[in-house]
Amino acid sequence: MTRTGCSEFNKAEFFSSLQSIRPQTFKTSTIRSAFRKIEPITFNPSVVPDNLPSIQLNHQYFEAGKTPSPPPESLPSTPKTIRSLQQYAASLQLAVTTSDLSPTSTLRAQKYLKGSLAQAESGALALKRLENI
Repeated sequence: MTRTGCSEFNKAEFFSSLQSIRPQTFKTSTIRSAFRKIEPITFNPSVVPDNLPSIQLNHQYFEAGKTPSPPPESLPSTPKTIRSLQQYAASLQLAVTTSDLSPTSTLRAQKYLKGSLAQAESGALALKRLENI
């Protein structure tokens, strides 16, 4: 269609032309010619590990008789239950109220925490109802 100067070629025209286009394009000779022009990729699972930079391990954790300890300031995990979310929110609430935030920012943080808990509890109730159904 573009060779003949057609500038508008919508979905309907494409699908109506598809049956005549397919035999012209998906010929064995066309497919073989395309594969001759490219370098086929062979399966080699060692390509990725061989090209990764080497990582220097801290060998103090691997000495005989020692067990690895977590880094001094490990990040908390994402709360996955309502109870753990409530505990996390309580610790954040304490941090917000004892921080040097402006009164407006403190109020916004408190409302955000309250709304997050309400949404999580609503979602948990919806899941329970769905399980019961």
